[in-house]
Amino acid sequence: MDSNPNLPESALPLHAVHGEFDKLGQPGAQPNCQSTLLACMLKTAEELNNRKMQTIRFSQPLINLNGQGVIFPQTINVLQGQSGVHKSRVAGMFASLLLNRRNTAAGTLGFELELESDSVVCYMDTERNLNDQLPYALQCIQVNAGFNIQDQLDHFVFTSLLEFRREERISALEAYLAYLRDQFTQHIFIILDVVSDCVSDFNRTEDSMRLIDMLNVMVNRYNATFLCVIHENPNQQKARGHLGTELFNKATTAIQLAAEQNGEGVPSDIIRLRFIKCRNTKAPLPVYARIDPDTKLLTEADQEEIQELRIGRQRKASEAEVLEFLEGLSIGQQYTKTELLKQLGQQFEASAKILGQRLDEIAATSRTFYAQGHICILQKQRNRQTFYTIKIQPQNEELLVSIGQ
Repeated sequence: MDSNPNLPESALPLHAVHGEFDKLGQPGAQPNCQSTLLACMLKTAEELNNRKMQTIRFSQPLINLNGQGVIFPQTINVLQGQSGVHKSRVAGMFASLLLNRRNTAAGTLGFELELESDSVVCYMDTERNLNDQLPYALQCIQVNAGFNIQDQLDHFVFTSLLEFRREERISALEAYLAYLRDQFTQHIFIILDVVSDCVSDFNRTEDSMRLIDMLNVMVNRYNATFLCVIHENPNQQKARGHLGTELFNKATTAIQLAAEQNGEGVPSDIIRLRFIKCRNTKAPLPVYARIDPDTKLLTEADQEEIQELRIGRQRKASEAEVLEFLEGLSIGQQYTKTELLKQLGQQFEASAKILGQRLDEIAATSRTFYAQGHICILQKQRNRQTFYTIKIQPQNEELLVSIGQ
């Protein structure tokens, strides 16, 4: 790497810093590589020591929901869900909110800017075609923010990785983010839609960690915030692959989108936004939304209809409702089958036989769910009695599930 030793490491191109880490420990690694990394670490130690001796002022939220902070500056955040639950539309809603800057954007479901913001919004797409799908989505973001489609906004930039080969995408992303950092001094809100398409293989540890290392450098050394959109594994509640697991671990806020189902398990047109991880605050209550057929905007769903769907699921003791019940149990605690069925019976109208079948299906298929900020499974054990335990999903099992999909 040809770098100027007089430059601080935060001024080096992102890919250059990453390249130095790649060289460390390899055969033939040059002393200047190790000395550069040592200089970076010593500077970090010096900065930490200076901050340690000062009064710490925590960052104010960038975006709140009903007065409660949900997105904070200089963080990594995740927006996950199965196909067809409007992940990109919700990501676009956040983009419109930040572009508008005055809390008058359309269809924001109660989300608001906490502080006056001069953020630049960067939308990085990987899926939609460049002829009509992506241009139309960008038009919607701009119009919902209160602008015309002809307006050239200085604080809205966008591009696509669609035409790059998989193995080229992370390098292209690194180059573009380094370019943005040279162009703008203010805060940049970066949406990666879909983040798993930014790497050649979302199940390879090396690919996942290279991307996450890059995101960490951006949020720590530059004034940037990421919203990473990612698909969930089919029939599972976790973000796809090793990348999804690591992103969830690193995320400050993780939002899950899912279609509300009726008692027969048929998805409705109501989408639930659920906060499955909030590192900085208590998780807000879920938001229920649907697409308005006339305006095509996200709008809050009717509470009576939401309650009707919930009652139908409780009567049938649907898998989704039983999983939600399990999320409230203590991780690691053993429950006898009798004890667990008694608790379920107090909440559901279904018979003990049906409830037992639901538990056995969830345990046998290793269905994942979120409990206390962890990805968990239900484990069944038989001795003299049958016991169930909520356990954090082992990493190797998660990887096998992802590869099997």
